[in-house]
Amino acid sequence: DLKSVGAFARGVKVHPTAQISPDVVIGEGSRIGKDVEIQNSILHEGVEVGDGAVLTGSIIGRKSRIGNNAVVLNSSCLGDGSVVTPFSRL
Repeated sequence: DLKSVGAFARGVKVHPTAQISPDVVIGEGSRIGKDVEIQNSILHEGVEVGDGAVLTGSIIGRKSRIGNNAVVLNSSCLGDGSVVTPFSRL
């Protein structure tokens, strides 16, 4: 559900079941999986977000990978190339 999304760069792929709030910026070439929830976050270029992940109030660096069903909460700032394993909670 893309409710007045803030900003999507070119080449962004979002699964139709993803829920993305209007205060989200998604960088070029990023991929958002099935049943993902993203609010108040910035995802830089080439970020991959696995199915069922939740991102809230986070900044995710370039070419980072967020695993399936991972939860990344407020004030998380992940550097370029970060990997969050599936089912992790930050």
